Amino acid sequence: MNKLLKLINDFNELVMFKHSIFSLPFIFIAMVVAANGWFG
Repeated sequence: MNKLLKLINDFNELVMFKHSIFSLPFIFIAMVVAANGWFG
């Protein structure tokens, strides 16, 4: 179990989950701009 927690912690540091959550609004705005407006 301890080895699993270490693996999850290492993966979290590699991906920087906090940065991924922070970038979601910017990704969404970029998708809307690339689609030339709102979807639909």
